[in-house]
Amino acid sequence: MSDRRFVDPSDISPPRSAYRHGIRARGEVLWLAGQVPIDEEGKTVGAGDVAAQLTQVMHNIERILDAAGAGWPEVVRLVILCVGKENVAPLREARTRLWARLYPDGDYPTATFIVVEGLASEEFLVEVEATAVVAPS
Repeated sequence: MSDRRFVDPSDISPPRSAYRHGIRARGEVLWLAGQVPIDEEGKTVGAGDVAAQLTQVMHNIERILDAAGAGWPEVVRLVILCVGKENVAPLREARTRLWARLYPDGDYPTATFIVVEGLASEEFLVEVEATAVVAPS
């Protein structure tokens, strides 16, 4: 695990959801490409179901973290792209359930949530980029 410190100043509004305002971390940076809801065969998972798609996306991220010798505690930043305002509430609900499992201690990464008009495929409702900081190898 990398050396990290959460930065949530008391003189600004506290985070309104499951994220941190800032994280200082020491180690090697692992940049993950944006992950979309496709399985190991390249097929879209959860067509029309943003919760199922988020679950697949986080599974893909977890596989990459595992391959790099990292885990969820090393993730310092997530960028979540959500197609359409109508998917925001169900995506937040799914995120709350997933984060309870991925971050049981409440030590969330920083996060940015962006609503977009579309992604690379019309079937994709969510894409997530991740950045992790891991202990030097």
